[in-house]
This record gives sequence, C-alpha cells and structure tokens, in this order.
Amino acid sequence: MREKEIARKLYEQYKAEQGELSEELLTREYRIFISEKTKATMLYEKLAQFAGKIFKYPVPPDKKAEIDNIFKSFNYAVTAEDAMSLAILTFVAAIVFGVFFFIISLMFGIALIALGLFAFFYLKDYPQKLVQIRRAKASTEVILSVLYIVIYMKTVSNLEAAVRFAADNLEGPLGMDFRKMLWDVSAKKYADIQEALNAYLKQWKEYNEAFVDSIYLIETSLVQISEERRINMLDQALKRILDGTYEMMVHYVNDLRTPISAVFMLGITLPIMGLVMLPLIGAFLANLLTPSSLFVFYDILLPLAVILMIMQILSTRPTAFPQINLEGHPLVPPKDHFYLFGKPVHAAIPAALTFFVLVIPFVWYLIFMRSPVPSENDVLFSLFLILAIGMGIAVYAKLASGIRVKLRKDIKGVERDFTYAVFQIGNRLSEGVPAEIAMLKTAATMKESNVALFIKRIADNMSKLGMDLKRAIFDSKYGAIVMYPSSLIKSVMKIFIESTKESEEVAAASLMHIAHYLQSVHRIEEKIRDVLSETLSTLKFQSSFIAPLISGIIVGLTSMILIILSVLGEKISAATSAAEVPGTVGGAGLGGSMAFGFFEMSNTIPLPIFQIVVGIYLIEIVVISTILASKIEFGDDRIQELDSIQKALIISIIIYFFIALGVTIAFAGMAKVAIALGEFA
Repeated sequence: MREKEIARKLYEQYKAEQGELSEELLTREYRIFISEKTKATMLYEKLAQFAGKIFKYPVPPDKKAEIDNIFKSFNYAVTAEDAMSLAILTFVAAIVFGVFFFIISLMFGIALIALGLFAFFYLKDYPQKLVQIRRAKASTEVILSVLYIVIYMKTVSNLEAAVRFAADNLEGPLGMDFRKMLWDVSAKKYADIQEALNAYLKQWKEYNEAFVDSIYLIETSLVQISEERRINMLDQALKRILDGTYEMMVHYVNDLRTPISAVFMLGITLPIMGLVMLPLIGAFLANLLTPSSLFVFYDILLPLAVILMIMQILSTRPTAFPQINLEGHPLVPPKDHFYLFGKPVHAAIPAALTFFVLVIPFVWYLIFMRSPVPSENDVLFSLFLILAIGMGIAVYAKLASGIRVKLRKDIKGVERDFTYAVFQIGNRLSEGVPAEIAMLKTAATMKESNVALFIKRIADNMSKLGMDLKRAIFDSKYGAIVMYPSSLIKSVMKIFIESTKESEEVAAASLMHIAHYLQSVHRIEEKIRDVLSETLSTLKFQSSFIAPLISGIIVGLTSMILIILSVLGEKISAATSAAEVPGTVGGAGLGGSMAFGFFEMSNTIPLPIFQIVVGIYLIEIVVISTILASKIEFGDDRIQELDSIQKALIISIIIYFFIALGVTIAFAGMAKVAIALGEFA
C-alpha cells in the first residue's frame, strides 16, 4: 500500500508541475524505481515523525534545503526539523536516565550519557550518512557498470540501450540510479540519456573521478568518425576506471597503516595491558573501582570508542568489487537459517544449545565451588563462560553463512574460469561452428574446470530437454543461470544470445572482446588484493593471535597478584590481631590497622569477574576487528563478515582459553612456592 501511495503522490506532483502524465510515460523503470525505493525499514522515519510532533527544532534555511532534498531522494516523509528534534530528544533522554542511574552506579550513568552523546552526533548527521552509505554501496558497482556499458556498446553504439542493459544487470543502488535516469528521460525531465548521465555524474566528481572520466569517454565514442577510434575510446573508458580504482586503493592502503596501528594500540594493547594494574588499584585504594564500573568501561565504552575509530577508517574506503547475490538460489535457506534434514532451522537454536552445554561447568562452580579466596579454580571455571559465549557466536555465524559461502566459492570458481570459456566459445564461433555445438565442444574441452558444470548444464538442457539456447540458460526453473546467479555471467550470456541473432561472426567478435575485458578486470582485482594483503594479514594476526595471547597472560599475572595479596592480607590481619592484644605497644596496633586497610581484599575485583570482563572485551575486539578487515577487503558484505567472524573467534577463544589457564596455573604455582619459601625462611 505504501508503494502505491508514494507513486500516487509523485504522479500528482508531476501533473502539477508538467501537466497530465500519459500512460506511456509510466515506464517499467519508474515502477521498479518506486518499488525498490521503499523496501528499507522506516523505523527512523517513524521515530523522527514522533519527535517532530513533540517539538520542532529550527534549522537554517540552507541546511534545511540540503537535508530535505536528501530525505526526498530516499522517499522519507520527514523534514530536517524532525531529524534534529529526534537527535536532541535522544540526547536529553540519555541525560535524564544517566542522572537517575548515578544513584545506582556512577559508571552506568556516565555510560548512558556517553551513549546519548554518541547517538546525538550520529542522528544529527544521519541524512548525510544515508548518502554516504548509498554511495559506498553504489561504488561497488561502478566497475561493472562501465564494463556492461562498454561491452554492449562494443556491438551496438546506442548509449540509452547500453545504460538500460547495465540497469537490468546491476542489482544495487547504482542500478537503481540508472533506472531512475531512464525514467527521467521517459518523463522528459532530461532531453536524452546523455544529459541525464551528465547531471548524475556531478555527485561523483569529487568521490570517484575515474568513474566520471570513463562515462565521458563512453559518451565521446558516440561522435567518433571511424569505427576504430570508437572502439579505442571504449577500451580507454574501461582502462580508466580500472586504473583509477587501483590507484585509489593503493592510496587508501598507504593511508590505512597508521589508523590500523592506532586501533590495535588504543583498542587492544593499551587497554588490556592496563588491566594488570586494576588488582593493585582495588587493593590499595578502597572503593575506587567496582565490578560494574569495570564492565561498563571495558565492555561498553571502550568498544564504542573503537567502533567510532573504525567508522572513520571505513568512511574513506574507495570502490570495491561486488559480491554475488544468492537471493533466490534454490539451495539457499532463509536469512540466518540452515537446512537440517531438508528443513530450515534458525542458526540461533544450535548456537544457544552450544552456549548452554559449555556454560555448565561455570554454573556448577557458582553453585558448589565458589570461594572468597582467589585460586586457579576461579579462572578455570569462569573461562567456560567465555568459551560458551565465543563458541555460541561462532556456531551461529558458521551455520548462518556456511552454505552461502560454499555456493559463492563455487560460483566464483565459475567466474574465474568463465573468461577462458568465453574465449574458447568465441574462437569456435569464428570457425563457423553453430553456437550450440560451440558450447558442447567447449564443455568437453574444459571438463576439468569449474565452468564445465555450468556449460554442461546448458548443453544438457538443449540436448535432453529440447530447449533452445536462451531457455537453456535463462529458463526460470531449469536454466543454468538459476544455479549460478552471477550478474557477470548473466550479462555476458545475454550479449552472447543477442549477438548470435546477427551471425556467428558477430557473436565471435563480441565474445573475444568480452574475454579481453574480463581478463583486464580480473588482473586489477588481483592487484588490489595484493595491495591489501599485507595490511589485512597484520590486522587479522593481531586480532586472532596477539590479542588473545596478551589477554591470557594478563589474566595469569592478575591471578598471581591476587593470590599474593590474599595471603598478605591474611598475614597482616593476623599481625594486626596480635598487635591489639592488651599490653602491646599502641603504635604497632595503629600501624597494623592502617596496613590492613591498605590490603583490604574485599575491595579488589573478584578474579572470576575480572577474567569475564577481559574475555568479553576480547570477544568484542575480535568481532570488531574482523568486521573491519572484512569491510576493507570485501565492502559491505554480511555473509563474508559472518564467515570471517566464526573463523577468527574459534582461533582466538581457543588460544585465550589455554594461555589464560596455563599462565594462571604456572604463575599461581610460582606465587605459592615463593610464599612458602618466605614462611620457611
């Protein structure tokens, strides 16, 4: 219903500005544009509208015009005043609740106010973030968009048809922008597609100059007097976007080293190393530090600070290569589900079972074995809680992404070999072999490659099911593309089918050009991965190995310190009791009382809580760092993030578990031996 309402409003607006809109202008592009614009959740819109009803914050006219235009482009029925009102109300609510929580816990109150401040700045700049997110998602498709336009115009020199072809094959925001341009041309907002493109490219000028230059080169190819110069101009357009993307990524990686080091030092090394001082602070300065304040600071505020640093790092990330969209694949279960005996099961169920099984030793310890005196058992049994949390998350991430990662890997293998298959098919077509026979011979030649199954499926559809070439590839139920939903493969096959309608010679030439272009794209993609490899491997090594190693050692050192302080506290307590016996010198009693107050063990952080805080912080840092590495390498890709998280968590939690346990046993043993030798002496 909402789509119809928005479409009606736009229709009425257009009639008011331009007159009656004919049915011919209600194009397919317009309908797709409207339907895709309204798929996102409207939670922010509802909250902003609610805030705007309470009060309207005045926004300067120039700022208001900018924000209102952004909301209008996203079809949000809110104004700039609503957005600012929401940001201010959120901050005020956080202050009110923060002051209330001061009564319960000072750190909880500070944490709430800090979260409110973060929410204020985030919501205040939310409209600009919408544009940044949209542009970042669209940037993953700029290379493919130029590739599709160039491939199409290599055969047919028609810019509008080429843009339509790109719009049909692009699945993200850039494809939607192309469809919007086609609708604008149909609605006579622009005279032709070239004018629409030029207007659209203004927003990309500062963000991705290579993309702008490539489109201008494509437009220039339309006015070349010779076919050779036209083809050369198209080649230069693709070369410009590929070289520009590589240069941008090189600069980004060079600028990335210092921020990554800062994230590791400020987010991992210094906070974890600082934890070794906490037992001493708690022992010598009574009531300065509580378990709740430690949890709030380390497990809420510090991760939030790291996230802010990472958001800044990712805000400047250049173009990425898009990932394969598996929505609609027959073997893919619903989101966050996996198949068990052919039925979809939510990944949270086995994750919860994993957590409850692994947490049993910790629950047993709390009920039957907990002691106020610090010992190795505190670390041993509390470690099972961290193991349960980490492995529960890992199981969830593994099951939610497992089949998708495998299918993507298979399809990527097909894409990798697809270039050579396209070349071979084109080569056989140039010999005058019909397209169907060329496909069969290529499948036989490349039977050991990943692409062989794809080609064989096409051949089987033609030979066994009697389909023609188009149905064999694109049939909604049996077509080969159903099992290999790659936009790259789909677009090449469309060009292949259309060119075979002309002649085998035209099809052969088209496939030869396509093979050349795909090789160029693959080379740049590999170069970019090489550039990123050093930085990413360092980040992954730090989060998966160094962080759990340091954390485990810190837990062991803290265990030793608390055990020593516990024994010292008992000794001083005994000495104080003896000094207070009648007839003892008064000064000794006073000094003993002061010393005992100095070593009051009840004021220290309990060892199990200390270990749990460290373990939770480790899990948070590993997840945050892994997401950062995934976004740098693959862009905004949830499947890849889940797969990376489960791999990193399994490694880091196992390392932390055994290092913390081993160092605790070793250091605690050393402490006990030292105390025993001191008593003997």
